[in-house]
Amino acid sequence: MYISTDAFILKNIPYKETSIISRVFSKETGKISIIFKGAKRQKNNISGSIEPGNLINITFLNKPNLKVSREIKLIKAYYNSRKYLTNFYYNMAIISLIDKLCMENQHYSNLYNIIIEIFDYMDQKKMNIEILFIYFLIQLNKNIGYEINFDNAFTGSSNNSISSEDIELIKILNQDIASLQKLDNKMIGKIDLINSLKIVIYKHMKHNVIDLNDIYAINMLKSMNDERTSRTDQAI
Repeated sequence: MYISTDAFILKNIPYKETSIISRVFSKETGKISIIFKGAKRQKNNISGSIEPGNLINITFLNKPNLKVSREIKLIKAYYNSRKYLTNFYYNMAIISLIDKLCMENQHYSNLYNIIIEIFDYMDQKKMNIEILFIYFLIQLNKNIGYEINFDNAFTGSSNNSISSEDIELIKILNQDIASLQKLDNKMIGKIDLINSLKIVIYKHMKHNVIDLNDIYAINMLKSMNDERTSRTDQAI
């Protein structure tokens, strides 16, 4: 039986001399592995369409294990996200986390829709990219069964730095992306709140899911941020 679906590419693995096995993530099938026979042949000309992060439409033979591609069409390559290094690493961090944390052949239709929206917002530079990434991490944890309880997250001495206004802003991050648009302007200048959220989420994920320091793209973002901070300090 053939299945046709939209999906985005997670990771590519060379297979034999001319083929590529790709892990993809779609609304209908979740994370699956598909073989693109002859993908590395020049006349085939599909290797550019199946780069990680690209959104494609694919028709494939639905075998029990490895699926076999029949037709492929590139829908979107998110070129703007590739032009800016910071955007590229955030994009790759999302791809890496989906690849590592989502189970094979399990439906994540809500998470798929969220990621497509986030990629569009990132590519069009509609919103602060750090807020979008925090939103993604919160939604990812919720969809894989490790929802973060922010009611208990800011306890102890750190609780003194979180105002009632900040708590209301955090609640918006648990809503849909349309609500998130209202949050963007309100978060301008709230660097301490953004950093506090990162710490809470990173600790939660390290304890329950994965150490984010294991994600190459996130480490690169940290290195870029440290370098910018160092240059600013030197200028002062």
